Amino acid sequence: MITSSGSGYSKKNDIMLYRWKGNSTSDDSGMFFYIKNLNSNDYWSSTFEPCKNLGDKYVAEFNLDKAKFSRKDGNIETVTEIVVSSEENFEIRKLVLSNLGDQGRTLEITSYMEITLATFGADAVHPAFSNLFVQTEYDEKENILIGSRRGRVKNAKVPYIFHKVISNGELEGSITYETSRINFTGRNRELKAPLAMDNDKSLNNTVGTVLDPIMSLRTRIRLQPHSQAEIFLYNRNM
Repeated sequence: MITSSGSGYSKKNDIMLYRWKGNSTSDDSGMFFYIKNLNSNDYWSSTFEPCKNLGDKYVAEFNLDKAKFSRKDGNIETVTEIVVSSEENFEIRKLVLSNLGDQGRTLEITSYMEITLATFGADAVHPAFSNLFVQTEYDEKENILIGSRRGRVKNAKVPYIFHKVISNGELEGSITYETSRINFTGRNRELKAPLAMDNDKSLNNTVGTVLDPIMSLRTRIRLQPHSQAEIFLYNRNM
């Protein structure tokens, strides 16, 4: 489920992959992407949420096979397409980034979601307790961020979520990651302006058992003048 602001959720049967609060007054939960122009240090989200900015132009379209969000911020045009496989348990989000200007630009793309791997009801009643059973790890060889929920009873099935980024162009530097929400947002900060988006702030590559688990991957890509690049981010549940 996705709204025109970009908030929403994915689930398998009754298991929510990431947190969605279902709050009509604060529609800022789901999976999001931050895009930062490193030449100017300006940043925005690929959808209205969570930065709550429409940019110079913003259009949300819903078709039978996908949701599509188009926006323009200065000389950078972003098209986000979201699809769910009809055959396998995975969701794909494609970001098409276009540089409409005469100067090259380096863009930094950062994903964000609060993983739950629990039912909506169980997470809504006591999210802090629900968080205690989530673990994260990173596969350096495959560049995959992995989350799992420990069973509360013996021989319980352990659900997993895999988060991976792929690009059709050459990425700059290595992929970094974060799985602790406090490290990402900072104290007394909101998703509209998290600590992770401050100038020269890097992700800490934190994994393991954290108090408030999230999944965040960050990568950089160079766009030459009047060029375009595509980045794909996959979520798979097992």
